[in-house]
Amino acid sequence: MTFRLFLPLAAIFFLYGAVAVRLGQLQIVRHGSYAKMTASEVVQTRRVRPMRGRILDRRGRVLGVSVEMPSLFVSRRETDIPPERLALQIARVISGVDQRDLMRRLRGSSNFVWIKRQVVADEAEALRRLGIKGIGIELESKRRYPWGKTAAELIGSVGIDGEGTSGLERQLNPLLQGKEEVRVVLRDALGKVFAEEDRPESMAIWPWSRGHDEGPFDVYLTLDAQLQSSTEAHLEEALAHQDARAAVAVVVHVRTGALLAMASRTEAGFEDGLGFSLDPNLAVSYTFEPGSVVKPFVLAAALDAGVVQETDEIDCENGRWHPTPSLTISDHEPYGLIPLSAVIAHSSNIGFAKIGMALGQEGLYQAYRAFGFGSRTALPVTGESVGIVRPPAGWSAVSLPMMSFGYEIGTTPLQLTQAYAALANGGILLEPQIVDRIKGFREERRLYAFSSRKVRQALPQNAAKRAMVLMEGVVAQGTGKSAQMAGYPTAGKTGTAQKIDPKTRLHTPNHVVVSFCGALPMPEPELAACVILDDPRKPKVAWASDLAAPLFKKIMQEAIVNMGLKPALSAQNVNVVHQGPT
Repeated sequence: MTFRLFLPLAAIFFLYGAVAVRLGQLQIVRHGSYAKMTASEVVQTRRVRPMRGRILDRRGRVLGVSVEMPSLFVSRRETDIPPERLALQIARVISGVDQRDLMRRLRGSSNFVWIKRQVVADEAEALRRLGIKGIGIELESKRRYPWGKTAAELIGSVGIDGEGTSGLERQLNPLLQGKEEVRVVLRDALGKVFAEEDRPESMAIWPWSRGHDEGPFDVYLTLDAQLQSSTEAHLEEALAHQDARAAVAVVVHVRTGALLAMASRTEAGFEDGLGFSLDPNLAVSYTFEPGSVVKPFVLAAALDAGVVQETDEIDCENGRWHPTPSLTISDHEPYGLIPLSAVIAHSSNIGFAKIGMALGQEGLYQAYRAFGFGSRTALPVTGESVGIVRPPAGWSAVSLPMMSFGYEIGTTPLQLTQAYAALANGGILLEPQIVDRIKGFREERRLYAFSSRKVRQALPQNAAKRAMVLMEGVVAQGTGKSAQMAGYPTAGKTGTAQKIDPKTRLHTPNHVVVSFCGALPMPEPELAACVILDDPRKPKVAWASDLAAPLFKKIMQEAIVNMGLKPALSAQNVNVVHQGPT
């Protein structure tokens, strides 16, 4: 009897002993490795980005904002449907899903597979109604632009993963995006999330704390959305009516450097003269030979150097002159001995070639450089060109006279407007500004407000003011008459520059860039602007006086109303329309 009981008891004790040894092995000897394995299956971390900050105009109008959109995914661990059948069922109800591509990804090694990201609510509901186990919906942010295409070239875009890919969205990405959060997610054996920690301080892998100053931030631009929109509309109209290849306009506040509008429009496939594509924001990427529109800077430098005076008369050689044996300079009208005011009012190339030659190579070069030509601005934009201003050591025998009326140099619309604003600001060159202020996300607490930033005194105030007075004559009785606005005296300059033919590599009158730049109201200008039309093919003979000056007037009339500028007290009511070859 005793022996019969011993065998079963021994077997029971042996089994209990084996279980105890195994438990000891699992709980004590291999506890660490199994705990890590369990944690890796159950406890997971994921990075979550906060909602992206908004982009707004100077008056608080929303230009860019993020909204939550459903994104669809499959957790393969939770579904037992074969990839072929699952892909077929999904493709039937979700538009744009490639069945073969989805099937290939479902057969891959990843447990998490995106079906389609940032879909409309109806698509998410259609997938939910399938009732397929393992299909989930996750909310992601998608960028929306309430003003449509307004300032699109400047603002840029955001990729599907929330990263800025171009324009201000890219350059200001650290401010708009903010810092990622790291969250702890607990999943069961089937992979379902049953708990999530919002603020896992113990799991944080970033050294910073979660304070307001980490972002995201709302960024307010200096742009005015209404003015920007109307400017773009005027450019589109000009592009169509004049059959131009491109149209650009920049409007800046003279005293601060704040950019109020920066717009461009192009025909399809627009490229620069060398066949290279440009950044869509042509105001900073488009480099062109400006022609006569840079004559005010030559004039101002010459006045400052004392090589010319307002009382001087210059012989314009009856419209044709040979400063060197290899160069012939022509004027559109034959002028003889005329006063300095008439030289700029009628835009005599011969007169300015003589002024530039009196100023000298170094004087002309330093004048252009002082006004910012050949230098990038500090604007946080993509694709900005540096322009072209070669040092005198690289000039040829004809460079000095040619550069005196705007050839053999290259500038961007932004550089040109910045320089005009400097001339209107008593010779003070300011950095152009695009960011007006920065606030906490959807908060009123202001964290940053821009102030004007001086680059340099480009030339003495007295010389700048003298040049501006002479430029006022251009609009009053010269080539810029069609830019006149009743009550708002304007100082400005036209420019009609021949482009280089890509085949002959010579300037041709058949293709031109027309421009007008100016500032108003005189004598203390508040606004400066430049407008440029590239290769207008209607009419066949295109002049800045007929095309660019009226376009400047349209845009500035909108700016005057938008900014609430009062007319100058001493201004005369003028409304003269000029149609002539200048």
